[in-house]
Amino acid sequence: MKLSEFYETEKSLNKAVNAFRESLKIYMLDKHPANYAVMQSNLCSAYITLAGFKDTGENLIKAVSACEDALKVYTVDRYPVNYAAVQTNLGSAYMGLAELHNKEDCLSNAISAYKSSLGVYTVDKYPAEFAKAHKNIGNACKSLSESSVKRTT
Repeated sequence: MKLSEFYETEKSLNKAVNAFRESLKIYMLDKHPANYAVMQSNLCSAYITLAGFKDTGENLIKAVSACEDALKVYTVDRYPVNYAAVQTNLGSAYMGLAELHNKEDCLSNAISAYKSSLGVYTVDKYPAEFAKAHKNIGNACKSLSESSVKRTT
């Protein structure tokens, strides 16, 4: 990626975040819960991507918060696929945060989120997502074990 493309991508992500936040002035939880959840989910994705460009920790914390807000609407009973997708994003945000601080807590939270997605992502109905969730759990467990080994040596 050329430097100019890097800056354009970051600029576009900032515009996306601003647009999603602006829409939340109308799509409030109590009045438009489904649209609220969509915007929170979009914010989460944008913050995770933006974390790769700048303010990594701050953007990942914002991503976690957006996921938690989306999950106020996206329950496993009412919106199972959306619930699972947000849980996957939540796991990804915690995986990124684990590189910055509270490694064991963040990895445990990531594992929990990925496992929650498996309530929906079954091998029969969503084999690719099922496999990805297990891969993510495996990566988080591996990182957790490496963290434990470093602590004991």
